[in-house]
Amino acid sequence: ATTLAQVHQDVIEMFELSKELYEKGQINADTTFAEQMYLSNVEYVNDNGLESLLQFHNIDVRILDAFEYYVENEHSHDVYSSLAQNYYFSSLEEVRLLFMMVETYKIILKDIGVSANLSGGLYAQRMSWGCAVAIAATLVTTISAIWVTGGAALIVWLIEKGLATAAIIDACS
Repeated sequence: ATTLAQVHQDVIEMFELSKELYEKGQINADTTFAEQMYLSNVEYVNDNGLESLLQFHNIDVRILDAFEYYVENEHSHDVYSSLAQNYYFSSLEEVRLLFMMVETYKIILKDIGVSANLSGGLYAQRMSWGCAVAIAATLVTTISAIWVTGGAALIVWLIEKGLATAAIIDACS
């Protein structure tokens, strides 16, 4: 539980730093390649489904269950203990991916205005909770496949660019 909490805190700090770098225009990565990879992954998700994309990138699909559990219970005082007891994580990288997906999802909720009950937001009438999860997971899968220093900055860049929703919204509606 302590390790899960620490990895999550590390991811939060990484996202905060990445947002600062993005806002200063200091993304230290090949955004063109990231964009192409993301669009390719979106096409894959649209054709084969999210679970298939995760399997293609050798990510255990049970991460989606752990993600859903965390999101539904994040305000519980024992959420990390419960995660540790109920879900098997094969590596710290898998834990990092989980919390990157959580933090990406939160950015999507905040910046796009999607919520689990579809209230408010620019895309709320067309996008379900599951679609927001698909966007978050596809972004994280993309970045994990091309991980470079400042990888979270690429997630922020893709979201802020609007590419994250523009490329996948039609498949979700």
